[in-house]
Amino acid sequence: MIVHAAKHPALAASLLKERPVLVHVSEGRTRIEEALDAERRALMRSNESCLEAYLTAAQRLAADWPAIQEQLGGLPLVESHRILIERARELLPSRVQQADS
Repeated sequence: MIVHAAKHPALAASLLKERPVLVHVSEGRTRIEEALDAERRALMRSNESCLEAYLTAAQRLAADWPAIQEQLGGLPLVESHRILIERARELLPSRVQQADS
């Protein structure tokens, strides 16, 4: 990455918008590794926050699942699907708000 950025500075500069971590490419291998690691950790935290938001949003459906499962037992697949979609629309939010991390 460091060699390519040195050989193609215009290309490296054009990629900064998509990968801001590339601003550190001229600071050496250790610094770019630190920046990439920090970026990875930030993405992991964001993913954890997203997963937590979806788990929270799904609590009502999870709580109602035994009753839904009982209702669907023995029904044809098409009918089960219709009922499941209906219950999901009642119990799940249409949008999940992710808390800022």
